[in-house]
Amino acid sequence: MRRQATGDVLSGMIGAFIAQGFGILTGTLAAVWLHGRAAEVYGADVGLVASEVPELAVRELARLRMASRAARVSRLAALSHDPARPQFHAS
Repeated sequence: MRRQATGDVLSGMIGAFIAQGFGILTGTLAAVWLHGRAAEVYGADVGLVASEVPELAVRELARLRMASRAARVSRLAALSHDPARPQFHAS
């Protein structure tokens, strides 16, 4: 993504993460990763313009959150069906 204004978008993303309470380093790393990930996933074949990056980054972040939730639900389901765990039944 060597296009005009993509650095502005990245700066805004860094600021947004920091404003949400992330530390400077963590916010910067998260924004850089998400900025690059959006470009990799959605613009690898055709490229992107700067105005497309924020929406695509939000889409990728939502996808990651859904995957994280699904993994947590799966772990909880596995724990509830673990035969080694004692099962308590209401009488």
